[in-house]
Amino acid sequence: MPRPGIYRNWKLAAKKADLLEVHLRVQPGSSKKEIRYYPGRNSAKKIKVYLNAPPEKGKANKELVKFLAGKLNISKSNIRIISG
Repeated sequence: MPRPGIYRNWKLAAKKADLLEVHLRVQPGSSKKEIRYYPGRNSAKKIKVYLNAPPEKGKANKELVKFLAGKLNISKSNIRIISG
């Protein structure tokens, strides 16, 4: 499970930034929707998002935008998927 401070800091950074680029690993077709954090190199955290939607016809991308908008309390129009 993620440490509470990590998630709280990520939300704070997203609200204060004009632009925040976040690299995520997305696992569509999961049994539950959640965000998990894993240790990475140089004290960085890797973020993996598990989604229910299947990876077809943009369904997982739409669910990702909706899920992140809800978690960050921002408009869906403020989230853009660059690749994936």
